Amino acid sequence: MERELMSVKRINPRKWVLPAVAAAMGCADMARAEYAVLDLGAMTSVGGVNATGQVALTAPSGMTSHAFVYSGGTLLDLGTLGGTDSSSSAINGAGLVVGKSTTAAGVTHPFVWTPGGTGGVASNPRMTDLNPNGAASEASAINSTGQVVGYVSSGNGNGDSAVIYSNGGVTPIPLPAGGYTFSYAYGINDAGKVVGAGYIGQSSSAHGFCYDGTKSVAIGDLGGMNTSPSAINNNDRIVGYSTTAGGFDHAFVSVNGTMTDLGTLGAGHYSYANAINNINQIVGGSFIDAADATFHAFISDGATMTDLNSLVTSKAASWVLSEANGINDNGVIVGTGTLSDQPHAFMLKPLLPGDANADLKVDFADLLTLAQHYNLTGATWEQGDFNGDGTVGFADLLALAQNYGRQSDPSPAFTAVPEPGASVSLVAAARRRRRSASRS
Repeated sequence: MERELMSVKRINPRKWVLPAVAAAMGCADMARAEYAVLDLGAMTSVGGVNATGQVALTAPSGMTSHAFVYSGGTLLDLGTLGGTDSSSSAINGAGLVVGKSTTAAGVTHPFVWTPGGTGGVASNPRMTDLNPNGAASEASAINSTGQVVGYVSSGNGNGDSAVIYSNGGVTPIPLPAGGYTFSYAYGINDAGKVVGAGYIGQSSSAHGFCYDGTKSVAIGDLGGMNTSPSAINNNDRIVGYSTTAGGFDHAFVSVNGTMTDLGTLGAGHYSYANAINNINQIVGGSFIDAADATFHAFISDGATMTDLNSLVTSKAASWVLSEANGINDNGVIVGTGTLSDQPHAFMLKPLLPGDANADLKVDFADLLTLAQHYNLTGATWEQGDFNGDGTVGFADLLALAQNYGRQSDPSPAFTAVPEPGASVSLVAAARRRRRSASRS
């Protein structure tokens, strides 16, 4: 089936490549995953990404940090509930952002920010306090129907409780038996199923649970008696991290009550799954070395964990992708890393097979690149090897032909954000303290 490529410069690609080559095989997308990297600016943290590519972010604002939303190249400061700072944790398909903010009284409260909203606090009508009369509290996630989950504090030092914020009310989530004194909700799917973790007494060991709208059940562990789920998708797959019998935190996926250890990258001992989309792609971060000194973002299909740094083109040479925090159903990934050694947030957009120069479109320039390297072995994506077999051949030409003239929907890079006052935290010890720190 292999054929020699004729003089491409004399070919009208729309007359020959599309009808003749694309029709030769009705093959599906043959390419391995490759991504273009877009710079979202100097951020403190990334909350998540919705179906249209809007991103919930937290970035420096003067001497404090504010919640932001990134949309199509524009970064919008969401303000606060009247206090000095805010941070965002999630965004849904309608562009509603949730997170936490200090109030005018200096208390941390959960918020939902609504585009065009008018019913919020007086100083910020688009931002609504979800627990206006309560003690310290936060929001962690939001689903398509506007249900929000998080926690509220008792206000008297007697514990925190996982809750659902909905229709102006705050509903505690019933926990499995066990005498939990602290509990936190971290994820919710569109059916209203919630995942979170509870703690017994002052113990730092987390016990993961899933709430189905009626009752909560424990989700088990990887042998180390410590589990903290982070997200649940619409297929009821749960991801997060759990401690192994050997004492290391590993990313996991739980399907129908069966928990699978996703392992780590390279020789690393620790990994953490942060998000899962509805086609069951999982993203997070893992140490890659035996010293657990270098943290890299990963993607997993539930069986194989792949370093996202290995799936970008040479255009991303100045980037180190440290942690992936969100992924939507189009495969767009957001997270944090370093750009020329400075902390920045990134967006990864899947490249169309055939987009050799990673400009988010497939055109004659890509065809010329493939022609120049046709039959080359040991080739890369940039040279025209779109199916990852190491050779530029007819299969790669077919992939290019199928996508000729197509263009991804690029979100322009945004770089006009001030540098953060502190670097992004990627240390495993800090992550292991993350859940319990909010209780202190």
